[in-house]
Amino acid sequence: MREPIKRTRPKPPRYSVGILMFWVWGLGALTAQAQPGASDPLPKAAQLFDSARDLMRQGDFVGACKLLEESQRLDASDGTRLNLGVCNERQGKLASAVRHYQAVLLSAENQGHAERARFARERLEALRPKLSYLEVRGGQPAPRSLELDGAPFGVARIDQRVAVDPGEHQLSAVFPDGTRWTKQVQVGAEADLVVVRLPMRQAERVVATSSVAPAQPARPSPAPGADEPDTLIRDAGLVTLAIGGFSVVLAGFLGLHALDLRKQSDAECPGGACTQQGVELNDDARRNGNWATVFGVLGVAAVGTGVLMVTIFDDSSAPQVGAGWSEGAWTLGARGAF
Repeated sequence: MREPIKRTRPKPPRYSVGILMFWVWGLGALTAQAQPGASDPLPKAAQLFDSARDLMRQGDFVGACKLLEESQRLDASDGTRLNLGVCNERQGKLASAVRHYQAVLLSAENQGHAERARFARERLEALRPKLSYLEVRGGQPAPRSLELDGAPFGVARIDQRVAVDPGEHQLSAVFPDGTRWTKQVQVGAEADLVVVRLPMRQAERVVATSSVAPAQPARPSPAPGADEPDTLIRDAGLVTLAIGGFSVVLAGFLGLHALDLRKQSDAECPGGACTQQGVELNDDARRNGNWATVFGVLGVAAVGTGVLMVTIFDDSSAPQVGAGWSEGAWTLGARGAF
């Protein structure tokens, strides 16, 4: 069996107003005849549909759209919705037209109406590049509700591009504290993108009425211009910790240097007989080792004193430091806001 030849879809043709209206009226008339409920049970819907078609012939698309919307409300049909798509398109309301064409396309494909589906698909392909978008970017805290022109816009649409009809719109947001914010937005005719940022508001404090935490006793306020004693001791402890840490590091450096000098001295003292340079190197190694011991003892003592001063006068908002001996080495740890 030969494989079917795949052909690329040709570019949608540009319809003139007369041809476009002819297609829509023809499809709408077929829908009205194929659905007895559109004319027999609800004659008013059919009458509104016919009046709307007359207004479209006269170029009154504003009046025609109103009649078509009422007809669609009384008796929903794909033919009426298709006319609504054309009516909105002729007014420049491309976003509304696309929504109607999308609904017609979905229904026509489900019902097997190939001609109507093809028409709706071609109009969608022609209009989508021309759509204008509104993007609402969120503030803090997020609004409780969001409206566009008095209709729900949806908080879920924040930070998303939403196709809207061109023209002037009113965007309204209600925040958790009940404050309402409004802004007038002007959207361009074709391929426009308008970004609106919601205001940043201070988040309100929510206190649960079912369980209220007991009030904590107030700490006595220090005298004006004086720091609290606990704070002074904690600060002194942090300084002591810093000095102790530096001393420990310096002791380690001196110790390593003493070992290096000792190796050089041993090289100058073969068989126990030292040269003059070997004697000097040995003396330098001894001095560095002594200083390393002194700084090491002082550093460990300072670290221990600093840890004691900080931990005794601990505060939940103050920095917390700890020290310990692990795997043959001293370890320091700190947490909190420094």
